[in-house]
Amino acid sequence: MRWAICRQASVSPIALVQRPQGRIRPALLASTAIALALLAAPLSFAADECGTGATVTCTSAGNPYASGIAYDSVPDLTLIVESGAAIATVSPGTDGIFITSSGSVDLTMQQGSSISTSGDDADGIELIYSSAPVSINSSATITTQGSRASGIYAAYNSAEVSVGSAGAITTWGDDAHAIYLGANYGSVSVDSAGAIITYGPSASGVRVNAIHETGISITHSGAIATSETSAHGIYVLGVDWPANVPGADVSITTAEGSAIAISEFNANGIRINNNGTTIRDVTLDLAGVIQ
Repeated sequence: MRWAICRQASVSPIALVQRPQGRIRPALLASTAIALALLAAPLSFAADECGTGATVTCTSAGNPYASGIAYDSVPDLTLIVESGAAIATVSPGTDGIFITSSGSVDLTMQQGSSISTSGDDADGIELIYSSAPVSINSSATITTQGSRASGIYAAYNSAEVSVGSAGAITTWGDDAHAIYLGANYGSVSVDSAGAIITYGPSASGVRVNAIHETGISITHSGAIATSETSAHGIYVLGVDWPANVPGADVSITTAEGSAIAISEFNANGIRINNNGTTIRDVTLDLAGVIQ
């Protein structure tokens, strides 16, 4: 194991621990659970809301996109949400944008666009099960209200995942992380430059659940504020890392002028939590304020 700390923030409550906390959203695997899911009322996603093809653009003409925007099992997709487009879902549990793909995905949310959702598991952006590289670049304002309703959620993808967020993200609810990446089979990177606020227990600003990831890079240059217990600023959870031998490096950088503020019990500005015997090399390059 090797820890390298290049610079240290002015205040730095940082936890490097071995006991795992939190969970990954479980998949419904049992036949009983599947049967129950089929009996439940279906979510009212709008399929191919912005048209079809390899490149599609969503404009303000479709406002308020009350049923969300969904592209399910599509091949390579470039999706652009233009400035002025306002996605405001009305059915509880409906994501703002939902994408699964058999190819690569490049999603761009332009500055001046917005997403708001309500209800449990209603993510602002959910991108899952892609078999090729995934890129999310968001300058949108994203607001969610509900448990496990993350601002940006990317999981179960089979290749590299890159998330850049320059817009404001606000979440209200338990386990409602602003940016969440988990169980992706490749390297993952997060560049967080916007203002993040979470209101809810175990709702972290940036969280990576590192089950199969082959490399983790997080850069923070904005502001993160959490307000409840176990709500960390940046949280890397190494669930079952020995399954990914020899593991991969973890790099976390906080830039000059950045800020991370936590205010409740059992919350850390930066928390790296490993469970297992294969501990990855970790590099921390910290500036700004962590308190």
